[in-house]
Amino acid sequence: MQLNNVSGIRIANNNLFVNGTYAWPATSDNNLIDQDPLFVSAPAVVNGPIDISATNFELRENSPAINAGNSSYAPFEDFKGNPRSSITNAISYSSFENSTGGWSAFGGTIQSNDNSSKTGDSSLLTSDRSLNWHSPKLVLDNLLTVGETYTFYVWVKLASGVSGTTQLIIKNTTANSYTNLTAATSSSDQEWTLLSGDYTHASADNLFVYIKGPSMAEGGGDYYIDDFSLVPQGASQINFANSDDVVDIGAYEYLGSSLTNDSIDYFHTEISVYPNPAFNKISISNSSKSDIVFVVDILGKQYQLPQQHQQQTRLINVSMLSTGVYVLKIFNTNNTQTKTIRFLKH
Repeated sequence: MQLNNVSGIRIANNNLFVNGTYAWPATSDNNLIDQDPLFVSAPAVVNGPIDISATNFELRENSPAINAGNSSYAPFEDFKGNPRSSITNAISYSSFENSTGGWSAFGGTIQSNDNSSKTGDSSLLTSDRSLNWHSPKLVLDNLLTVGETYTFYVWVKLASGVSGTTQLIIKNTTANSYTNLTAATSSSDQEWTLLSGDYTHASADNLFVYIKGPSMAEGGGDYYIDDFSLVPQGASQINFANSDDVVDIGAYEYLGSSLTNDSIDYFHTEISVYPNPAFNKISISNSSKSDIVFVVDILGKQYQLPQQHQQQTRLINVSMLSTGVYVLKIFNTNNTQTKTIRFLKH
């Protein structure tokens, strides 16, 4: 269901109703009525308290709910952190909400910042620049396939009082060469400018993409980037604008057991979370100090909570969270991969 905060219009499309009633704005023309969603294990409808300890709301292989949603109005990831069907073709993407999204500093300083944003509440700010190339970068190693062509999208805005150009560039660190995906593009401190270009991955070299800001001859200065998408050539950029208007209770994307995050070992060491359920604090064992950790609720809202790191254990204060089920997202900056772990907050 979607509620547009500007117009107030409510839309109820692509829902599945069973064992209940429905009313406007839901209609039988645009929803699945009285169909069994075929959950793996759902509790029986009974009077009184329900034991949900053995429930599993993932979908069976023949569920009518598979790919039945509207891809224009979907969160970026499902409850386990798997990409939703609307963005399964995306290789990498970020709206920089509460994190750097896997980007790092190529000179200067970068940080998630809420002073300005294309969508959502935050963008990625680059500051403390003293050389032309000081910029944010994203390592592309292991993301691209030799022989394939890709399209990059990123939005750029200059900080207040800054003027000059921005440019999207790939550096091949193996060959020490550069590929300009765009020309130097005039950018503004008043509006967001889209930089977009295609790149064909010709050889298995080490690469990173970076967004070059105004040169020192132009005065240098700080700038923001937001809503980055890396997709197969010609595919549309991800639409980050809908995320705040969507309430999505279709928690799991059906991918098959071989494609879920749970079946992939992203990290060299086994990470464990305890206690689970948690009351006030959660401990994450074997977490590197450089890992980026945040919490996501069932609606996709992210929380950056107080954290401490003691040797190989990270402590997260979850006392301010409401009772419910959450997902820890642990981003490893060394191999730019993410692990997701579910926990219950009492």
